[in-house]
Amino acid sequence: MNKISAALSYAWNLAAGEAALSRSEFIETHHLLIGVFGIEKSMSDEEKRKLGYNAYRAIKPEYDLLIKLISGYGVNCRQIRRAIRVRIGRGEHEHKTGVIHRSERCRNFFDRIAKIAAAAKAEPNCLHALAAFFEKGPEETPDKILAETFNDLKIDPAEFGQRLVKLCAGSTEFGPGGSSARPADKTDSTGPEIVNSGGDRIDAGGSKDSGETLFLDKYGRDLTRDARDGKLGPFIGRRDELLQIIQILARRTKNNPVLVGEAGVGKTAIAEALALRITEGKDPHVLGGKRIIELNVGSLIAGTKYRGEFEEKLTLLLKEAEQNPEIILFIDEIHTIVGAGRVEGGGTDAGNIMKPALSRGALRCMGSTTIDEYQRFIESDPALERRFEKVIVNEPSRDETLEMIKGLKSKFEAHHGVSITGEALCAAVDLSIRFAPEYNLPDKAIDLLDRACAMASIPELSVMINPKGSSGLSEGANFHGGAGGDVTKSDIAAALHKKTGVPLEIINGHMSGDYKSRIIGLEQNLKENIFGQPEAIRRFNERLLTAYGGFSKKRGPLATFLFLGPSGVGKTELARVATKYLFGSEDAAIRFDMSEFMEEHSVSKLIGAPPGYVGFREGAQLTDRLRARPYCVVLLDEIDKAHPKIVDIFLQAFDEGRITDSRGKTADARNAIFIMTSNLMPEKHMGFGLFGGAKKTAESAADDLKKYFRVEFLNRIDEIIVFKNLSEEDIKKILKPMADEICGMVKSRSGADLSFDETAIKAIINSGCSDKFGARELRRAFDRAVQVPLSKLFLSGEIEKHKSWTVKSTDGSEIVIAGA
Repeated sequence: MNKISAALSYAWNLAAGEAALSRSEFIETHHLLIGVFGIEKSMSDEEKRKLGYNAYRAIKPEYDLLIKLISGYGVNCRQIRRAIRVRIGRGEHEHKTGVIHRSERCRNFFDRIAKIAAAAKAEPNCLHALAAFFEKGPEETPDKILAETFNDLKIDPAEFGQRLVKLCAGSTEFGPGGSSARPADKTDSTGPEIVNSGGDRIDAGGSKDSGETLFLDKYGRDLTRDARDGKLGPFIGRRDELLQIIQILARRTKNNPVLVGEAGVGKTAIAEALALRITEGKDPHVLGGKRIIELNVGSLIAGTKYRGEFEEKLTLLLKEAEQNPEIILFIDEIHTIVGAGRVEGGGTDAGNIMKPALSRGALRCMGSTTIDEYQRFIESDPALERRFEKVIVNEPSRDETLEMIKGLKSKFEAHHGVSITGEALCAAVDLSIRFAPEYNLPDKAIDLLDRACAMASIPELSVMINPKGSSGLSEGANFHGGAGGDVTKSDIAAALHKKTGVPLEIINGHMSGDYKSRIIGLEQNLKENIFGQPEAIRRFNERLLTAYGGFSKKRGPLATFLFLGPSGVGKTELARVATKYLFGSEDAAIRFDMSEFMEEHSVSKLIGAPPGYVGFREGAQLTDRLRARPYCVVLLDEIDKAHPKIVDIFLQAFDEGRITDSRGKTADARNAIFIMTSNLMPEKHMGFGLFGGAKKTAESAADDLKKYFRVEFLNRIDEIIVFKNLSEEDIKKILKPMADEICGMVKSRSGADLSFDETAIKAIINSGCSDKFGARELRRAFDRAVQVPLSKLFLSGEIEKHKSWTVKSTDGSEIVIAGA
């Protein structure tokens, strides 16, 4: 016997190893039996790499039949091997060479295998070997060890022999449980046959059936089977796109649709919807009998270290798809086939390997990708592009998205153990549209709903008693801690707050319809914190009233301001106070010191480095922060010091309400307030002097600013507000909260009273204010004049000597603290 099947050859090698390990002098029939039931080892990933794909492909059919043969007996191959080893025990022969021979009995056994194979006009295989054990009939088994092993495992040898015959014959009923096998077609069978004792020929199924898809099953996911098992759907809408796809699939040529749309619009879901239609029996003239298999390109590439390995795997996979015309390949992110599998120094990528099959119409392929990646990878290869038909997938409308997530409601409720209210579904759609403009429907609405359900089912970490009984406590996630509760619109708002950082007050205000009413109290809040600038506060408030009132038709940010005035008059402070009042926190301010952007190349700090430069794709300070927190104040301090090219990038933001970074990604600025500050105030208009000066109108200021900024930039500013110099009374109002704060601290720490004399107030103002810096140095002068001597009193203990202390000045400049 010169030639045997790959599976029997593998079993023979295992038999030789088994004989050596058991210290047997020869290879016996029971060793071969262990080898036959050991071919399952060839299915492991490590063994497949050693054997190679061709050997694996040859062994797999015999392995499948072997598994069918023992199914129903409650045992596996490993248990059978172990039971045989227990019966044969271990010998005492020591092999001094690496050669081990067959016994005479085993040689005769192979002769029986050869006779069975010759009668079947096929090469000997594992089924022939098993049939040789039953050559004299099922009731008379020549191998006693096999019979004893079967008895140990509660397997009737006679029934097993009959099961073997029926399985190989393709009977629909064989063995326990009434399992079924595909009936053999005697006329078309290409596999080897075995002959039983009666001379009947039996198809052993040694060759791969044309309907088997071993590689596709390994490297793909059968969407049709998942749909049949209830793992997909439900699916609502997208009828136009589905109609286009079915029409393309029905074409004689160029019948390969590719879904093109932005991330999150539901491209992959459309492919799953097509699988659902197949299982539901819809459009049978086009989809009848079809299978959609999603191909995982990454797993196909994995493990291909040497040139030619990837090409071999893909070629065999495509051949399987061609041999099974009912297969429709679906490749998510189909642009990845361009360059996939190409190794250093050359080689062919997946796209070029697929082109011939696509051009012949032998392969039906459906894909999905984004618009940018389609243009970059698919359109750049005209030969590949013309083999696909593009189907544009647009973002669904608000009502379409609402219907989609209504269909998913039961899935989320079952998974999270919660009940979702109707208003929560509406809130998930509306709030995702309002507060997550950079993402697409329906994905952002579904994501928000899923997050809210997870937060409701796991509200907090639970505290559990240590399972070992000790007194220690351990933390664990209280999964389904909110089971049975309702997910309401408030839960959706909380989930959105966690995700985006937008204050809950703004989100809740948006849902209740009064989110803009907060602006009514802004003017009073500013007057309580900003002193000496009533006109600036009035104009600032009026512009925001217009923006929040909804009467402004501009497409840009909520409002754009330019604050003009000398240093220390409250420009930055007004922006800080307004940010805290409107958006709940000073952290909602995105502040840039524009003196850091005096060079043209520093634009890369704001929108990222351009392609080809160091730092490309590493992020951008302005656009990334705007995307993370779209409800904010963008403060551009000392805008006049920035390079003119830097200023120009804000033209798009002020006009359209968006900024595009170097990567082509857009940041939404429509919910932001832009405030720029500048000290560009000509002296003839400003009337410098600490306690006086002429007031300059915004109109005349705009004329002067044309010397420094482009007209198109100034025309995009909603309001130019001039801050006047502070009077002495204004500065006293600024100083009063500082004095009250320090007096309260002294009272709480020592019980003593602290007061400020008018002479001390004037001395602090004289030392802390100037024409150049305004009141900017007032806090520093106050700390230096008051806190330093107070600290000495506390540290030395002298503060306890008096119950009343007065801060005063003796000469108009020196500050002393005297007890009374």
